[in-house]
Amino acid sequence: MIKALITLGLCLLLMPLLLRLIQRALLKAHHKKPAVDKHRSRTGMPRGGDE
Repeated sequence: MIKALITLGLCLLLMPLLLRLIQRALLKAHHKKPAVDKHRSRTGMPRGGDE
């Protein structure tokens, strides 16, 4: 019985940490900038070094 209570206590203490790590990972993935495609044709007027 004591082992079960200790295990439950550890789970309750570690759960917020796990949730915070998951939330951080999701936010980082959400704010990640998309990769720029350098082979895409440019539109508009060329500027200076773009010629």
